[in-house]
Amino acid sequence: MNSRVFMMVWLVVLLALGNFVLSAGCSDSGDDEEETTDVISDETGIKEGGVFLPPLSIDPLNPAPNGTVTVVADFPGADSIALAFDGAGCGSLSPNSGANPLSVSGNAADAGYCRVKATVDGALQEASFTVLAAEPPVPPVDVPNGMFIFGPKPPASAAAGRPTVQSIDGPASFINGSSSTYTVSYQGERSVTHAIIEIGGWEGYFLTPVVSKPGSVDISLAFDPDIYDKLPQARSTPVLQIFVSLIDAATVLGDAFNLVLNGVEVQTGDVKVSLSWDTASDVDLHVVTPDGWEIYYGNTTDSNGGQLDLDSNASCTIDNINNENIFWPAGQSPQGEYEVSAEMYADCETGGASGTVTITSCGSDNPIVHEFSLGATGDLEAWTFNSACSFQVSGSVKYEDFSVAKDGLSAAGAMVPVRFIKVQVLRDSDKKVLGEGSTNVSGEYKIDFQNDGEPGYFVQVVASQDNDRIKQKVTDLAGKLYAWKTDEVFDEKEEPVNEGVDFELKKADKAGALNIWETGAKCSTYARVYSGSPPPLVTFLWTEGQKPLGKEYSFATRSNKIYILSMASDPDEYDDFVIGHEHGHFTAFNYSRDNNPAGTHGIDGYYAPTLAWSEAWASFFGVTAVGGSTYIDTNAGGIGYMFDLENLPADVPLGTKDDKMEENCSEGRVAGVLYDLFDDTNEAKDTLSGLGVWRVVTGYLKKNGAKFKDRGVVGADFVDFLDGWFCMGLGEKGEDDSTGVRGIVKGLHGFNYDYAELASCE
Repeated sequence: MNSRVFMMVWLVVLLALGNFVLSAGCSDSGDDEEETTDVISDETGIKEGGVFLPPLSIDPLNPAPNGTVTVVADFPGADSIALAFDGAGCGSLSPNSGANPLSVSGNAADAGYCRVKATVDGALQEASFTVLAAEPPVPPVDVPNGMFIFGPKPPASAAAGRPTVQSIDGPASFINGSSSTYTVSYQGERSVTHAIIEIGGWEGYFLTPVVSKPGSVDISLAFDPDIYDKLPQARSTPVLQIFVSLIDAATVLGDAFNLVLNGVEVQTGDVKVSLSWDTASDVDLHVVTPDGWEIYYGNTTDSNGGQLDLDSNASCTIDNINNENIFWPAGQSPQGEYEVSAEMYADCETGGASGTVTITSCGSDNPIVHEFSLGATGDLEAWTFNSACSFQVSGSVKYEDFSVAKDGLSAAGAMVPVRFIKVQVLRDSDKKVLGEGSTNVSGEYKIDFQNDGEPGYFVQVVASQDNDRIKQKVTDLAGKLYAWKTDEVFDEKEEPVNEGVDFELKKADKAGALNIWETGAKCSTYARVYSGSPPPLVTFLWTEGQKPLGKEYSFATRSNKIYILSMASDPDEYDDFVIGHEHGHFTAFNYSRDNNPAGTHGIDGYYAPTLAWSEAWASFFGVTAVGGSTYIDTNAGGIGYMFDLENLPADVPLGTKDDKMEENCSEGRVAGVLYDLFDDTNEAKDTLSGLGVWRVVTGYLKKNGAKFKDRGVVGADFVDFLDGWFCMGLGEKGEDDSTGVRGIVKGLHGFNYDYAELASCE
């Protein structure tokens, strides 16, 4: 073992021995009595109910790297079953066939996604798992407003009028550490709401909301600084294939368009400024340094080592690279204010150009991106930024997560990344914050800072964030933020660039707060992408070993707080689906109508329509945000409740109590309808899938929605949701109770609905 690795391991062990702190400050939890009356619902009815395994089950749901995984196919009444596996995460799982039931065991891979396919008497059923990986295999290209989803892209629709991409305009080349914007032109009967973007060579896809203009949408791509280390091709011939498909307002998915980009490698350093634009014109990048030097095509270097190392389309000699780059090597960038400009040297008869400027200061992982639009020759746009690259610290933040198996949480944990959390550098002598950043999708951080006081600093991770991507915090029940700091104090004079300052936080280090954080980040991202707008700030409150406000369940309030239960006999901090359910209440309260009367409830009985609707939405949200179709609530003895929305237990009653659409109904059946409308089609009577559920909840059912007409009972309920489905043109009623909406609502779940045409929707 070399000395640097030994130092990193020693540091990680030291961090795990006692680095948890609670941030000082006043409680913001509010008055207990006021919070108690603000609780959205009583969740005791979904804490205990038994274990109802789906007919195609995976144990554990998310295996540890190289861990054992068992797939069981047990379909009542079936004769023959064939199991097949597809994906990098499947490891040693091998296809098998035989009589019902059929079981296959193996070891998962060290990372990746696995799709499980069961052919049951000729009919296909599917499930999947994602390995709890320390380094998830995400592509080296990001879609800034999107969400990366492991697994295969949904199939394109064959419907007439689907959105068909005609062309994609933008730079035909990419450079490392830069960003580019592309205009996607399409034909279709309806406007477009989302785009799906696949990166060739990586499993999974990005889903991103888009703003539809007449016949076109814009998408943005950000290329990792080390992308050339991750591409499978040789550095001399880097090529990216980007597959873009569009989803319209009726949730119809069109075919993918293949955009091929050629890579051009540029240099990087303390400061790097890149320019990207869309037309065959000569746009020039200019950077003026704090000491007055200007670097551009006419003066490609300065006295500090700065250099223009890529110039494109010079004097209308079109090379189609459409990128330029200026950089300063490490340790050589001047400190102070820089001025950047994008200038139209010659429009080359194109009439103008649009693009982005990407500014990376001191090697940060969070560059500044500016958009610009230039007219004819001589037009320009300018920006300024400050840079002072004195010291730098970098590392990663991981926490101990646990797989969920049919008998509860696994005994052994696996280290996984903490995404998008705040990381700070503090001077040790007076605890002043010297620098601040956040982790990326892989849990990595890099922070530059200055220190004009006494040398010596430590690094702190704080469970708080309030930016365009994530707005949340995790506190104890008294309202104090969770934070973790390094035990070691570092001397920046001795080591100006300090790498490998890694946090590996165990359950004993209060890592439960980080699982709450990670689940919250997943739910917030899901809500932002599917709704098209970010949710407001949410506060999670949790103290290990304590009941929140004396209650024996987790719950959400109408003041945007989510309380997490942590009794010794039933802790919820590692119950992702429970946390997701409560985030679903928070989401409904902020994006939609929610008239939950706050009563007790469960999936196996008839309840007031407004209660059943609110709880069904919350369960649907939690399951789909976290991933899969199964709701699980563990406890100290194993599993308290486990049920699958795709295959509900037999005791979940069909339809409504008296077979009238306005009568009491089962939240389990309502949640089942939502899931069947949302998921890929995999049942004979389930022929729909897409984003329609979200369009209704955040469109028709939004507060003060112009088309909303309250039917059924007073307040938002399942009848109102179905009204919205057809009001918003999502259609596909079905010819009988075996297809379309009728096949799901009546054929699968037994609901009677009148399919009335509302005057408010005309």
